[in-house]
Amino acid sequence: MQTPKILVAASALLASFAFTGCELFEEGFEQPVTVYSFPTGAEVSVDGDSVGKTPVTVELGRLKAHQFVLTKSGYKPQKETVMPTRNEEGKGLVRFGLMEDTGLYFDLEPQPVRANLVTDVLPNSKGIDAYAEMSTLITEVDQRRESGQIGPVEHKYIVDQIITFYGQ
Repeated sequence: MQTPKILVAASALLASFAFTGCELFEEGFEQPVTVYSFPTGAEVSVDGDSVGKTPVTVELGRLKAHQFVLTKSGYKPQKETVMPTRNEEGKGLVRFGLMEDTGLYFDLEPQPVRANLVTDVLPNSKGIDAYAEMSTLITEVDQRRESGQIGPVEHKYIVDQIITFYGQ
């Protein structure tokens, strides 16, 4: 005799309740969320807890929003948020019971999280002599490249940000 799929799913849910308690109802089943940044190697914290450097994958509860903060020396801190969104299983159904309460009808999005870090050498606004400011900033970035603090790809990335900022 073949075991019905619903019986297997119900057994799995009951077993998980026995081992996880109320946290499952507050945060929901976990989902892996991958975080990428350019440049790589940014420190990542989720909801205030450090989880490693990019690229990194973390397991997060599906029932609440989570805030990521990415930091890297030479770049402005960047915040990203993932939100619970109804998935395909949760659309068009009457949603109630354990599957709703444990977040099985939700997925965290965006997935993956992609962050393009912004260099901290950029000012908040342009001064009177924008060309001189731009030249000074590019010279500083060139010196960082020559001293080995940054590589050629990161150098080009920062210089492109400077040129875009002053070209607007």
